[in-house]
Amino acid sequence: MAAKEKKQIVSIESILANPSDKSKLMTFLDEAVRCKLRIADEMEAIKGLREEATEKLGLESKLFNQLVKVSFNNSYIETRAEISALESAIEILFPESDSQ
Repeated sequence: MAAKEKKQIVSIESILANPSDKSKLMTFLDEAVRCKLRIADEMEAIKGLREEATEKLGLESKLFNQLVKVSFNNSYIETRAEISALESAIEILFPESDSQ
């Protein structure tokens, strides 16, 4: 795929003054709004899944969200490394917290 040339930014006034450009802008906006609606629907579905995992399994919703993020990003290795570094830092910085 060839690199796209970056089009020079123009004022909204000049876009709205051109009927063809105004029509294209409205088409882009309509499609973006439809995308946002689909995203909102999917976010609601995820919320339902999180609530079901909490109700049926007793899983903390925050942990569910974190697991979804790790799974979605396929970041298992990076997350393990981050957790390990955080655990090490906590042990060194707050050794008294182990006794609480």
